Amino acid sequence: MLGSVVANTAAVTPPSFFLVEYLLQRGRSEWYGGLALSAFYASGIIGGLVGGSLSDWVGRRGALLLSSLGTAPLLALYLAIEDGSWLMLPLLVIIGVFATPPRSVTLALANDIAPEARGPLSGFTLATSFVAQSVLALAFGAIADAIGIERAFWLTVGASLTGVPFALLVPAHIGRARPVSG
Repeated sequence: MLGSVVANTAAVTPPSFFLVEYLLQRGRSEWYGGLALSAFYASGIIGGLVGGSLSDWVGRRGALLLSSLGTAPLLALYLAIEDGSWLMLPLLVIIGVFATPPRSVTLALANDIAPEARGPLSGFTLATSFVAQSVLALAFGAIADAIGIERAFWLTVGASLTGVPFALLVPAHIGRARPVSG
């Protein structure tokens, strides 16, 4: 579970902290960069809400896999075709919807694993995410300084895929809604 938290954080942190800088270096305006970041963050709200419900339907493993396997190609597409047009903003929204569900899914998974200790385990899960985000923001910044921000963003595509093996460790039946029997 914690591996999924860190892998997802590695995929979400660079756009969260460095998207505006990436766009500025590509010749976009600060205004456009702020709007792009707002679109990414706003879609994260949707992703967080949808993620929990989705994981009840397809299971925690399925939701984590869908997020990792959906985020990587969408982010790669964005990096390949980003041209500063308004048409890029809906793509960022879709990326945000795919990239953000794992936080709510891993919290639900923590509740599934230890319902008697849901508070401490949820807190530990969130703490892991926050610490990973801090460390990964610094690491991404250092990598971007060393190899360039565009190349560093391409590494983020791979970071999203690192969540796949961790998701496969989650038992398939956990989190699936059981039919109500009457």
